[in-house]
Amino acid sequence: MKKMLNAALGYGIAGIITGILYQVFACIFCCAETTPLAGVHTHLLVMGMLLFLILLALEKALRLTCDKGFDAFYIIYNIGLAGAVVMMALRGLAEVCYLPYWTDGLFCCLGVMFHILLGVGLLLLYLVLRRRISACNCQPR
Repeated sequence: MKKMLNAALGYGIAGIITGILYQVFACIFCCAETTPLAGVHTHLLVMGMLLFLILLALEKALRLTCDKGFDAFYIIYNIGLAGAVVMMALRGLAEVCYLPYWTDGLFCCLGVMFHILLGVGLLLLYLVLRRRISACNCQPR
């Protein structure tokens, strides 16, 4: 449980910091258009902090961490989310700072790969949830 709480806290802090940095960066560069930088804040807060807070509540009822697949989910999902967020930030910086065109394609391709990892991580989570719900001795009301 402590691992999920620390993950939620870390993603929450990172989400707040990236939101502040995005606002400062947009003001400095007078960026009126929406860039991928705007999504970094939301990805960290929703897909990071909120997901792990929900899983923390589910842990109490379903004991998710007892499942053999939980660690695989945790590692793959965190790598996918961290990588996707970094690629979004780099792609947004490339747009605002007018970096060479090839960097946008590179960041986009890497971002797709990290989003695929996110999808694999979510699939593993659904499998863990399915197994833990099946193992639950609770009777429906």
